[in-house]
Amino acid sequence: MLYIKPMKMIKTVLCAFGLVMGAIFPIYASFFISWIPERKLVFCIGCLVAGYIVGLFSFYIVKTILLKIDNYYKVTILDKLGVENIINTEKENDLILNMKSEFNELINNYGALMESESKHLLKLSITDCLTSVYNHRYLYDYFEKKASEGISMMAILFCDIDHFKMVNDTYGHIKGDLVLQEVANIIRESTNGNEGIFRYGGEEFVILLNGYSDKEGFNTAEKIRLKIYDSNVIKSYCNFESLTISIGVAMYPDDGVNIDTLINKADKAMYHVKECGRNSCKIYNSK
Repeated sequence: MLYIKPMKMIKTVLCAFGLVMGAIFPIYASFFISWIPERKLVFCIGCLVAGYIVGLFSFYIVKTILLKIDNYYKVTILDKLGVENIINTEKENDLILNMKSEFNELINNYGALMESESKHLLKLSITDCLTSVYNHRYLYDYFEKKASEGISMMAILFCDIDHFKMVNDTYGHIKGDLVLQEVANIIRESTNGNEGIFRYGGEEFVILLNGYSDKEGFNTAEKIRLKIYDSNVIKSYCNFESLTISIGVAMYPDDGVNIDTLINKADKAMYHVKECGRNSCKIYNSK
């Protein structure tokens, strides 16, 4: 479909009319130039140019008049009908809606950021910064959470690295920290990623194994002990000497229903191992 712009059409008509007038004018004005025939062509061309300029000038006059008339009636009609207020109100409403949308988006982004930051801070507060396992403080909350879930049994392993002070004194605290990190890695690997791993003290770790029997808990303790003893990584930190660990095992709920009692009994089993030469595992026995 051909679409012709009105103003362009007016311009074409007026300029064409000017050219026509410029072409006709020399015919009627021939008596003015009868005394200079050699200038007749120049005069005709001048008339055409002048006619075109007049047509173009007329167009701009018409355009200006039409625009003024158009704007006047727009303002007058809109003012009379109250449309201008309606348009302004709609614009204000659109602006408010946009601001509200942007504000809600800002609030949602802030909420997501705060939630992420809160989770990050919570993780930092319950994690041991050296070994990346849980810290001592979170042990109690974790146990209460699991006990409230109604678990039927749990193996509690109390682990103490043998002669760790000698490692620090002989090879330095930097190597000692690397040893602790590798011990934590071995415990994670040996418990299949079980989340209940805690650094209880300097060289002490507590492990809570949900749903494990005493036999399963003991076998896991032995796996940890042997892996630590055979670890080439740890040997590289200790002048290629093997590191040993002593582990005591207590059972929930057979040996107690609160974490302090269970840790105390697992600790007693571990000390029994220390007294018998270290580098071994033992299940708590009240007898």
